[in-house]
Amino acid sequence: MAMDEEYPSRCYNIPTDVLAEILRRLMPNSRRRCRLVCRQWRHTVDECTSTNLRSRAKTLLVSISSLYTLDDKWGVRPLMAGTTDSRREVMDVIGTCNGLICFCDDSMPGGAISLANPATGETLDLPPLPCADSFMRGRSRWHTAYGFAHHQGTGQYKVVRIPCCIDTQFDTVQVLTLGETSWRDVVATPAVGCAGTRCLRSAGIIGVDGAVYWVADGTERIMSFDLEAERVSVVKPLPTRPGSTFYLVEIYGRLGAAIFHGSTKLEEEKTDVWVLKSARGEQRWRKWYCVGVETRVQPPQQLTLPHFAHGNHVLTRGYRDGIDKLYKHQPKGTQKGSRMLHITDSNTDETQAIDGYIHQAFAYVDTKEPLNIYKLW
Repeated sequence: MAMDEEYPSRCYNIPTDVLAEILRRLMPNSRRRCRLVCRQWRHTVDECTSTNLRSRAKTLLVSISSLYTLDDKWGVRPLMAGTTDSRREVMDVIGTCNGLICFCDDSMPGGAISLANPATGETLDLPPLPCADSFMRGRSRWHTAYGFAHHQGTGQYKVVRIPCCIDTQFDTVQVLTLGETSWRDVVATPAVGCAGTRCLRSAGIIGVDGAVYWVADGTERIMSFDLEAERVSVVKPLPTRPGSTFYLVEIYGRLGAAIFHGSTKLEEEKTDVWVLKSARGEQRWRKWYCVGVETRVQPPQQLTLPHFAHGNHVLTRGYRDGIDKLYKHQPKGTQKGSRMLHITDSNTDETQAIDGYIHQAFAYVDTKEPLNIYKLW
């Protein structure tokens, strides 16, 4: 179908807001093909749906029983307030993509997975993991073995479960594509090995840029699962010392790693944040942040993980007297290309006090991305 030269289209004279509402109800692959109709349709798909999301991300803050959003004006607001779904109180967040939030009910064996879009009020329960009945009952940290990601090229959303210490088979990754009726097993290649697929849950699992990343247990290798090819591979090694402690993070839609150095001379705790960049088909790590926190700062502050870069600022949190306080910091100066931040009592700017302990933070954007198109009838 040829692209019309005039915009808006004379052939498809539909108000943009009405057209956007129609296009959101299509499956992602069909929605991408609609970009070829005319300039108006291409513009609507790109700007008003999540096919090419350009909205500025907020920060989603996850406390013990509540969700909050932090906007670019530093306003904190409850999210999904007044929900009648009591299960939210026992659910942890796996990740967010295009306004969709992926939850895991840790009270169920293996973790029961569901999705929600707070902007539309839609929720979707996903098929149970086939091997869930073999896991022990009782609340556990099941959510730490899952990743949630979106592939821009295919338009598909996938939930990926990485084997961990409770599994008997370490070479198999379980995958569920939204819209499919069941999970599928993907076996890693012999070159990767069983040790590569088993995740170190304390290092986190990140879904960004069409892939899910984790740290191989017993090693310091970072692994990736490509959503399109559905293949497990090894990421270029981090420039770390043996025995370093690090946590995977997300920075402006890229994979990052926060390396913790602990206290130096009992005066400062240091964290270096590296970002993985790809150029001409080659991966390389670049240090983006050097964060130092004086041990005398009260309450003791930590980066919000796995998302801490809010606009041009860095977010930290400090817990005291039952209240979590959120702080913003502006990095000052650079050193060898990395942003320097030295946190002291004098340069700490408190933004909000939040009831409850903030234990997760994610990038989040309000969209009307539909969930009902994935319901299985």
